[in-house]
Amino acid sequence: SLLNDITRKRVYSGKMGQLWYTCSMLLTTLQMTGRIVRSKNDFGVSYIGDEQVSAALNKHASALPSWWREAIMW
Repeated sequence: SLLNDITRKRVYSGKMGQLWYTCSMLLTTLQMTGRIVRSKNDFGVSYIGDEQVSAALNKHASALPSWWREAIMW
């Protein structure tokens, strides 16, 4: 959270800090959406309403697994 002093200092320390925060956000998003599906026969829907996540997904899509990218519906 940006409310945490350490996180805020990291994020605002330059491009590396911003990249760290973006990667952390994308990893959290990937984990969050994966918690719905526990087996190959499961099906689930996640709604992401955060514009910052959408922007990061578009900018860094190649950092995410292809199976996950293929499952996204915009």
